[in-house]
Amino acid sequence: MNTDFKKDIVQLKDTILVPVSDDDSPMVALDPARLRLHYLKGDMQLFFGDVMYVRALVAERLYAAQEELVSTHPSWQLWIAYAYRAPSIQEKYFADRLAQVKRENPIENEERQIELAHRMSAHPEVAGHPTGGAVDGTASSTAGGTYNVHVMQISTGTINVIWEHSATA
Repeated sequence: MNTDFKKDIVQLKDTILVPVSDDDSPMVALDPARLRLHYLKGDMQLFFGDVMYVRALVAERLYAAQEELVSTHPSWQLWIAYAYRAPSIQEKYFADRLAQVKRENPIENEERQIELAHRMSAHPEVAGHPTGGAVDGTASSTAGGTYNVHVMQISTGTINVIWEHSATA
């Protein structure tokens, strides 16, 4: 496991002060003909079935990243496991992580506990999923290999892995 990810994750205290603005990018359904879509958790399926929504710009970048991936690894495909997340679900995930951190780190002060929880599940005030601006995904091979990715930055079609979890081929 790549443990360098911790230095790449922006701290809550640095992001909470950044003003939020809407880029007017509409929400769109991801195209299952272009990406593999499969929820790992069923919480959003209660709202949308198997459909996953993201901002149009995110969808464009995912499609471009898929094309780049296939150009270098023809048997590989992006697998999106989570896209838009309802704010109430994000709040629950964060609250669950915060409770876990408090159990495991009872001597830490509350600010530090919140920061540690944010590293595992984004604080609801700065989380990308409730905006339609974040996805969780994996790149997997039809030849049987997987490369599990918990956090990806996708810009201009390029995939930058921030936190790699495991790989098998």
